[in-house]
Amino acid sequence: MSQSYQHAIFCAMYCEVEWFERFFDLKKIQSHPYEIFANDELLFIISGVGGVCMTKAAHYIIQKYTFEHVWNIGICGGEESAKHKIFSPSVLRMNGCKNIFPEITESLSLLPLEMVQSVETNVIKEGLVDMESYDFYGYFSNIMPLQSIHMIKVVSDSSGEILRGESISPLFDLHKHYLSSLFFSVATHRRILKFDISLLPLCHFTFQQERAFQKLCRQLFFIHEDVLQYIQSEYSCFQKEGGQNKKQNTKDFMRILEKSLNK
Repeated sequence: MSQSYQHAIFCAMYCEVEWFERFFDLKKIQSHPYEIFANDELLFIISGVGGVCMTKAAHYIIQKYTFEHVWNIGICGGEESAKHKIFSPSVLRMNGCKNIFPEITESLSLLPLEMVQSVETNVIKEGLVDMESYDFYGYFSNIMPLQSIHMIKVVSDSSGEILRGESISPLFDLHKHYLSSLFFSVATHRRILKFDISLLPLCHFTFQQERAFQKLCRQLFFIHEDVLQYIQSEYSCFQKEGGQNKKQNTKDFMRILEKSLNK
């Protein structure tokens, strides 16, 4: 029986996974034939560089796992004005092949993306270039709803310069607020803020409360450690005193988070 995840995220290299590994507390669950990192909801796969590697990795993964959304997230080359910014492709091009117009699923700036077979050494004058997106989208568009396929590219350079792995993670950190919001769920928030899982039965989130909870936690994650300690302390008291009224418990829990923003 296939193991199920909410999201499967394909990256070409480990340095593109590293930021997410730290932020979402991913654990390495496989080393061969592909390195795979996961938590309860997210599955990150290192495909290797190039379209052929991406296609082979995709075929391997769909034999073992099921998922509702699939992503290609990574660095790419781009025009000078795009350097270090984040984009989604508006069109995918490859020499000798038809253009692909992907479903636009993210609220990001758009640029055309050209598929190349090797690292570009010339200055990139227009748009984006990478080595995997065309094959990634071409593969999954045949087996998944288009609105479930997502591509996000961070422009690392504009002239094909060879970047060291340790310089990639800081590029993702520049866009941490956006990237962190992509996969936020109530369960992810609780894990990131290190709340004890035993609270789960005490609360019942309505849709509106869950959205408010997401917004609060996005703000809270980037504040000082002493505030997180305060939340943990308040949380522990709440956990001990929590009764059977799940609606009231949820309101009290939200109040703890809101109070912490004013500290």
